[in-house]
Amino acid sequence: MISRGAPGLKTGSGDPERMHTSLEARPDSVSALERELEELRERGDLARKLFEEETALLSGIALRGRIEGLLKKYASFDDDTDWQVVEKTETALFVALFELGKREGKAGAEWIDEHAPERRGHVMAGWAEVDPDAALDAVLASKRKPPCFPETAMELLEHRAKAGPDALRSACSRFPWELLLAGKLNTYGDELLFQPSMDVKPWLESGAAEILARDGIPLSGFFTAWAGSDPAGALAGLDTWDDVRLPYPRLVSELLAAGSQQEDLRANILRELEALPEEKLTRIADGVVEFGKGNSGRRELFFKLYPILEHASSEAE
Repeated sequence: MISRGAPGLKTGSGDPERMHTSLEARPDSVSALERELEELRERGDLARKLFEEETALLSGIALRGRIEGLLKKYASFDDDTDWQVVEKTETALFVALFELGKREGKAGAEWIDEHAPERRGHVMAGWAEVDPDAALDAVLASKRKPPCFPETAMELLEHRAKAGPDALRSACSRFPWELLLAGKLNTYGDELLFQPSMDVKPWLESGAAEILARDGIPLSGFFTAWAGSDPAGALAGLDTWDDVRLPYPRLVSELLAAGSQQEDLRANILRELEALPEEKLTRIADGVVEFGKGNSGRRELFFKLYPILEHASSEAE
């Protein structure tokens, strides 16, 4: 049967690489494959825009009717259904659910809970876009599993952080993490992703980030964002960070990744590494080696970007 799970609307309605596996004709070169995937993305973006324009013209009753019709159509699909029909239907459904959340907020969430509770995520994403405070309050009081997408949760908490460290700490302490993640940490689409553009300051000042890490709720990418704004602080944080899910080598990898695409930032991180005591530098280098056991390419990249680490590792002795 076709999986009824789906990523957030903002990341697209389908996975082009998965779709490509169903094509009979395979390109013979990487460049041809990349062009084909780009064409798929462009067609998907165009279809989504058309659905958005069309959906915006619907009345409230018509919108709910469309959602009910799309749900029935999607439920009728099987493994023999053409993938293009599936993707088109998914896109139309995601757009309609998102629009319902934007228009109706709480009423829209209650309606989808009655008709298709597994589709609540897209409705909450739409509600979060227009009224993040009310959407977050609804998530905090929710008994649904999951109450929203992990991506939406992070957007809501980022908005609440603007009210100050105390507001963020309170929201994190009340958040129904067990409902959001449901034991599926570190799986595609279920990990909390801290985007590089997010402000780490309230998360550090409130202690929320480290409290979550200690409680087994990791913020993947947090050290990348931290190093992006304060390399010295992030390096110092490695010594005391208590994360029961993300091991030390993973945190080292996140920190060093911050400078992989930014030359100025990489130079700042390198200067901070050069100023470290030999014992701490060796520990970081060994963290790269350990992480590289499962990702040799990342190990080679970090040693190339930060040559001081290759010479400081225990392997170099």
